[in-house]
Amino acid sequence: TDATGTRPLLSVTEVAQRLGISRASAYRKIADGTIPAYRLGDGLAALRVDPDELEAWLRGEPEDAT
Repeated sequence: TDATGTRPLLSVTEVAQRLGISRASAYRKIADGTIPAYRLGDGLAALRVDPDELEAWLRGEPEDAT
């Protein structure tokens, strides 16, 4: 939790580590919409995943449940 009381967004590498998959697999799951992610900026800007949304996805909850 950061100073604002929220959990910082996860990088693709952190998502891959949490799921026990390769970075390439994490990128594929993000690209096909399986894992919800956000692009920070335009073009090839960094992708980030909200840890709460990742946990909800792992539990099989619908995206709008958070």
